Amino acid sequence: MDKILKNSDRIKLVYISSNGRSGSTLLEMLIGKHSKCFTLGEFQVLPIDYLYNTQPCGCKKRVENCDFWTDIINQNKNLIVNGTISKFRNYGNGKVIRWNELKELFLNFSASDYDLIKKYGKENFLVLQTVFNKVKKNKDVYYLIDASKDPYRLKWLAQSGYFDLYVLHIIKKPQAFVFSMIKNEKNFLLKWYLTLRMSIRWIIENIIIMKVVDKYIPQKKYIKIKYEDLASDHKGKLKSIFDFLKINDSFESDQGFKHFNHAISGNKMRFKMNSISLDEKWKLEMGKFFIFICVLITKLFKKIYN
Repeated sequence: MDKILKNSDRIKLVYISSNGRSGSTLLEMLIGKHSKCFTLGEFQVLPIDYLYNTQPCGCKKRVENCDFWTDIINQNKNLIVNGTISKFRNYGNGKVIRWNELKELFLNFSASDYDLIKKYGKENFLVLQTVFNKVKKNKDVYYLIDASKDPYRLKWLAQSGYFDLYVLHIIKKPQAFVFSMIKNEKNFLLKWYLTLRMSIRWIIENIIIMKVVDKYIPQKKYIKIKYEDLASDHKGKLKSIFDFLKINDSFESDQGFKHFNHAISGNKMRFKMNSISLDEKWKLEMGKFFIFICVLITKLFKKIYN
């Protein structure tokens, strides 16, 4: 697709992509403490949170009562209420499998509607430009941080030509990811089924993310992050991320990650003052049988993710 904006006119957008429950909120909150960054949370959920009051803003107010987002919404009401921003996120969750997108990614079929992609990019751009202009009044922001995670959203944003994208791909150990998805299930057969299903999901989602990056994102604008490294040594990992983004490391770290923000959606941990520590409860609580199933299914793919 032809580039429709000059590089200097595009919004610099750091896109966090991952499976769910893989540390994207932690990463987003940590990066958002940097003076050059402003975190949006899962921006694609903004229309849903506004219309259905599904989750509060990072400031703990409803989106419709948040002064920051009320101003943005009032300036872009039609785009947010009737536009395409939440295309890849319904009332619940996004879809893992979207056949038209996968045919284009893996089989080079021209399956996507490029007029709709341009519309999607433009509508996101117009709203985010309003956000950028607003935060620039009080803060010398260089990057907006979008933790929407969805690889199909990343693909369309990249194809639209409206954004200068930097991708942070955070990956959690498959055992830890699967445990987070099955830990409340008591029925053995259902737990076995979910272990199988979530292990396959871990594989598919990460492969799709990497395929989107390989096809649409320059390698110099992509970095892979292990959740375990981030949680174990967040200062060291953040330094490498800020070096990647070419911004000075002005991050002032205490042991917490919470800061005042207007992030949309995300894990409820964003409201807590917890210290940062590596959560490896799966080693004790998941059970050897379920760990074995997960490792067996994913070990053929683990080398891909280093």
